[in-house]
Amino acid sequence: MNINFPNFNLNISYLPKAFNVFGYEITIYGIILAVSLMLGTAVIVLEAKRKHQSTNKYLGMIILALIGGVIGARAYYVLQHLDYYKNHVQDIYHVTGGGFSFYGGLLVGMLMVGVYCLIAKIRFGEALDTLTPGLLLSQVFAAWGNLFNREAFGEYTNSIFAMQIPLTDVRGQEVTELMNKNLVDIDGVSYIQAHPLFLYESIWCLLLMLVILGISRKKRFSGEVFLKYLAGFSFARGILEWFRTDKVGMFGSKISLTMIVSFFAFIISLIVLSVRGTMANRRERVRKQRREMIYQEEERAEEEAARKEQEKIREQESEKQKALEEELKQRKEAENQEYIAEMEEKKKN
Repeated sequence: MNINFPNFNLNISYLPKAFNVFGYEITIYGIILAVSLMLGTAVIVLEAKRKHQSTNKYLGMIILALIGGVIGARAYYVLQHLDYYKNHVQDIYHVTGGGFSFYGGLLVGMLMVGVYCLIAKIRFGEALDTLTPGLLLSQVFAAWGNLFNREAFGEYTNSIFAMQIPLTDVRGQEVTELMNKNLVDIDGVSYIQAHPLFLYESIWCLLLMLVILGISRKKRFSGEVFLKYLAGFSFARGILEWFRTDKVGMFGSKISLTMIVSFFAFIISLIVLSVRGTMANRRERVRKQRREMIYQEEERAEEEAARKEQEKIREQESEKQKALEEELKQRKEAENQEYIAEMEEKKKN
């Protein structure tokens, strides 16, 4: 079935969710996720090399984080849809078609990174900073998996980015009343028209990655790059989550668990950035004052050494002058004695 972007005259005529190879179903979502992880890993390795860190250690860290991340992302998703999985326990392990939530993967992945850093004696904040660019690049590409799965779209829109999906390709509970009122008929097929939230998230992550790469060389403390990433991503994710039609509201509200997590992640990141940034600035001022004091002490020491050298030179010159005067005096006395001796000799004669 087609997926259209009418305002761009873009018509994707064939966009399968999966295909079969020797009887095995392979989902496009899974392929995109695998490719995004490989690209992210490549960026992390390059970043580790740039920082003169051990690439082997980071590869081991990535493997452990991926294992924990997959488990955490699935567990978080199941927790969000607990009402369904309580009655369909066997579906918890059916992950080929998606069903992962980013924050669960991030949290458990961070825990695995922390454990690895403790064992390998790597600074946790520095490791997170090194991982951040690769993580962002993975998100840039992974978001497009939602396009192939026909999920994670927003409410009805007629904006320039409007996306049209066949009504039969999406789950009924994700189609809102406003979408039903504005169905588009194309060649006898009904299409919903919605915000392509995957595209917004992908673009945001790309822009955030470029910003992160720009500021990473000027960081003030270990972990600053990751905290800025977390603040920037959670801010956008919280807003995009509000527009999703498949979000599971808590206690009958429109506020989902992901929105709450995004809010707290954003606030906590800002607080930690502010506190640690202030401490880093204070340490820098102290270091600057110490450098100035050391410089002033070195200047005073140089001036004192120069003064002593001048005094030594003056003393040497004074001693030379005294020696010369003494020599002249002795010569004069010798001449006088010679003169007296000559005069006495003349008197005798």
